[in-house]
Amino acid sequence: MLLAEGYSDQWNFNRVGQGYGYVRCKNGKIKGGLSTVARLVLGAGKKQMVHYRDGDRLNLCRSNLFITRGNARGATLRAGA
Repeated sequence: MLLAEGYSDQWNFNRVGQGYGYVRCKNGKIKGGLSTVARLVLGAGKKQMVHYRDGDRLNLCRSNLFITRGNARGATLRAGA
């Protein structure tokens, strides 16, 4: 699915500070553009946050991801937290 939409098959874990990081891939449609794979898996919109049920940002299974509304900067939320 992601390859067909122009995203790279080469994913990287990028640390962004405060001990957080995200799995990202290049967006072939936008020069220099990066997208987080979790957001792509869920089809998250601009004002939606992606959370990891088990807190593991490397676990990109759809069943481990869920969406809430708000600003995602530096936020980690586990289901039931």
